[in-house]
Amino acid sequence: FRDMSRAAMQFLSIIALCALGTFAFSALDGTARMTRTTLNTYYEENNLADYWISLPTADRAALDKVAAVPGVTRVRARTTVDMDTTLSDDITVSVTAYDGAMDINIPLLREGGVIYIGNVAFDTRAELEACRAQSGDRWDDAEIYFVFDELKAHGIEPIVTLSHYEMPLHLVNKYNGWASREVIVLFERYARTVIAHFKGKVRYYLTFNEINCGTLPLGNYMSLGIRNEGTRDFLHQVDDVQVRYQALHHQLVASACTVLAGHELDPEAKIGNMIAMMPVYPLTCNPKDMLEFQQNWRQFNWYCADVQCRGAYPYYAQSFWEKNGIHLEITDEDRETLRRGTVDFFSLSYYQTNCVTVDPNAAQASGNLLGGAKNPYLESSQWGWQVDPDGLRYTLNEIESRYDLPIIIVENGLGARDALEADGSIHDPYRIDYLQRHIRAMKQAVEEDGVDLFGYTTWGCIDLVSASTGEMAKRYGFIYVDCDDQGHGSFKRYKKDS
Repeated sequence: FRDMSRAAMQFLSIIALCALGTFAFSALDGTARMTRTTLNTYYEENNLADYWISLPTADRAALDKVAAVPGVTRVRARTTVDMDTTLSDDITVSVTAYDGAMDINIPLLREGGVIYIGNVAFDTRAELEACRAQSGDRWDDAEIYFVFDELKAHGIEPIVTLSHYEMPLHLVNKYNGWASREVIVLFERYARTVIAHFKGKVRYYLTFNEINCGTLPLGNYMSLGIRNEGTRDFLHQVDDVQVRYQALHHQLVASACTVLAGHELDPEAKIGNMIAMMPVYPLTCNPKDMLEFQQNWRQFNWYCADVQCRGAYPYYAQSFWEKNGIHLEITDEDRETLRRGTVDFFSLSYYQTNCVTVDPNAAQASGNLLGGAKNPYLESSQWGWQVDPDGLRYTLNEIESRYDLPIIIVENGLGARDALEADGSIHDPYRIDYLQRHIRAMKQAVEEDGVDLFGYTTWGCIDLVSASTGEMAKRYGFIYVDCDDQGHGSFKRYKKDS
């Protein structure tokens, strides 16, 4: 940023994040829709590439059907293995169909100036298959190597997220997710397998995506894999704060174990955290609003980050635990692991800010994971998220002053409705404006404030299903994918103005 001209800054708005969650590599080649019911129809309607398909049985006719799809070069079936190496009943079918989609996507990204592609996450089944290494089985990683090699050939640096809201279901059923301490060992084994396997190909890892989601009740199932008795679905979860914070502790210990393992296995690798920054302002100068603001930052933004960056729970944690009836089981070994396993850099997602107040009648606004009081000085997106570039500059300074670590923004972007014109053009001046203003704020943070910001990737460079609403209509990418909310479309790519 320090050496960039104004013209270069305009182009920097193209630097993009591909935080693709459980089906990251699938999304890179076309679609993230999966089905287990109407398999034949699915294969007929979709242009497949690089999928993991789960079938109840290894049906030869079904495999032949897959093999007949144009562009498919290899089809194979193998038994799915869970993290604790217990066999499940499903058969995993790996479909390799390098039909040119990868050859389209990655060059398009590089053409736009992409130098980092962030939050690349492994498909859950790839994670599980990695653990076969314990029993001496070979992990067939040709497809993932292909992605990394293609990125390198185009000068793009991958940033790999080891866990991105993708808890294997078997571990939910057997252990109630991270509520069990046993999962720490399973995750460390998985992390060691991945880091050792991709030594020399991947230099940057993130341990857990938005780990502080576990401080919220919605994080039970999404982040921690906890399914308490009485939970009906994602929107109707039964929360046990004791179980949730114990599970979050296990996740924090696993993160520290991963940092230590990563440094041991690949001294060149850098391991970071990932915090969903949910910044708030006090709505008024009422001192009670100021105290509410301070407590909010501690509980949602700093609680996990303090542990991961400083190596111990902060002083305010004990009073929070007592107030909420939380009694954590923390061993001496846990404390030593946390102390030694601090992260090398700080990564974050940033979309918007909100306000907090003790006034129960204040107007409300929505946001990423957490809403708040509406700020009268900010405009909002079509989905009600308040746009605040200055808030990004403020947040970066707060992180820098608190931790003195290199920082990278791995999620930032505007979800908006885009219109595909008859000539194939997509005009999105609103996205260009959003990105320019946020990049300008980053530039000020670096040049005027001295923040050590080493990278910026957006969510997400190619249109994908929005995690917050389950819609394709809420588009973030610079590259338009012709697909609607029902999954209908050609899946062709079109470059947006952005």
